[in-house]
Amino acid sequence: MKIISYILLFLVLNGCKSWSPSMIKINNRPISVKLLTLENYVDFNGKTLIYRPNDDEMKMFNQDLEENLSDPFGVKYGYISYKSRLLDNKMGLGYYFLSAFLLTIPNLLGMPFMNIKYEVESEIRIFDSNRKLLAKYSAIGKSKSIVAYYYGYGLRYAARKSYAEAVLSALNQIRPLIERESTLINEKLLEAGKL
Repeated sequence: MKIISYILLFLVLNGCKSWSPSMIKINNRPISVKLLTLENYVDFNGKTLIYRPNDDEMKMFNQDLEENLSDPFGVKYGYISYKSRLLDNKMGLGYYFLSAFLLTIPNLLGMPFMNIKYEVESEIRIFDSNRKLLAKYSAIGKSKSIVAYYYGYGLRYAARKSYAEAVLSALNQIRPLIERESTLINEKLLEAGKL
């Protein structure tokens, strides 16, 4: 009986790794020539170009835009839009059913409950003040999170963490693509004029 008490105490004290949405942060890597200030919402004849799947994603995009891609305080010369598309999502339910069948005993020994994977395509479009498309960039980000005792995350946040990291991976791939063309984009933005 004492051994079971120790095991239960150990599980309570050493549960899943903690994670909070406040931990979502974009890498601080400003591009060498920042874009001129852009409005991050585009509306053509009432049709919104920005798909806003969740607040975490928009937080990351806005943070990347303000810290790495453009000057957030200048006069606006154009628009920028962000959208994403979920390409694949796997929950690894085989582990879950096996865990339930075996009363989670293998999980005490280290087997995960789930292995949550996301594959997300992110797209950024840049328009001049006349709403003419100047550039379009896209990348695919992948991520996975493990739901497990001791070394994994709780089910509540594992999926959210995995999705956020997939988006972050895609944004990190897009940034160098924008950097290569930022001078040319700025010239076109200046040519079209302010908003």
